[in-house]
Amino acid sequence: MKINSKKIVIIAVASVLVIAFVLLLLLLLRPKVDFTEKRDDIFYFPVDYSEDIFEDLVYLNRNRTVRFDRYGTAVYINEENCGMQSVEAKFFYDYIQTVINGECEKHREFFDKSFFSGHSIPEKFTKQKLYDIEIFSLTSDIKDGVAYETYKVCYKIQENNGTFRADVSSGESKPVAVTIKRGKEFKITSIIPIL
Repeated sequence: MKINSKKIVIIAVASVLVIAFVLLLLLLLRPKVDFTEKRDDIFYFPVDYSEDIFEDLVYLNRNRTVRFDRYGTAVYINEENCGMQSVEAKFFYDYIQTVINGECEKHREFFDKSFFSGHSIPEKFTKQKLYDIEIFSLTSDIKDGVAYETYKVCYKIQENNGTFRADVSSGESKPVAVTIKRGKEFKITSIIPIL
């Protein structure tokens, strides 16, 4: 009986080590998520860092409010009512505004340092003509005493030039799942395309 018990323990320990090795290998080999690699099958508009997108009448007539839906309760956020919204809604509104205004340095401040181990963001991008912006809560979780929430973020980009997102054509919406870490301040820990 003792021999069988020892064999079982050895097999169990070996199995755990093999599984741990495979998981570590998968973690190390996973590709970085990169939305800025340009593709041949997408037309990109010319890059113009000096363009004032707020002089574009077509863009100004688009739906530029942010629809924020947290577990079934939706609000429409704009510059006038942003201060009256929940912390989560204001976080996403401010994040979207950094993209629209081409504020690369400010945009980078929304990300947790852990984000950059598996993701990349553009160093520089033009002002982005985002519209039809919708954000929906998906899940919430607590890991190691830290609260996380994941949201589905959808928007379209008028005249996309690929400096912010090169994986989407102009006028096309390709949603992403954005996970934020809640704490003294909110930080984005992950952005993954939703297929």
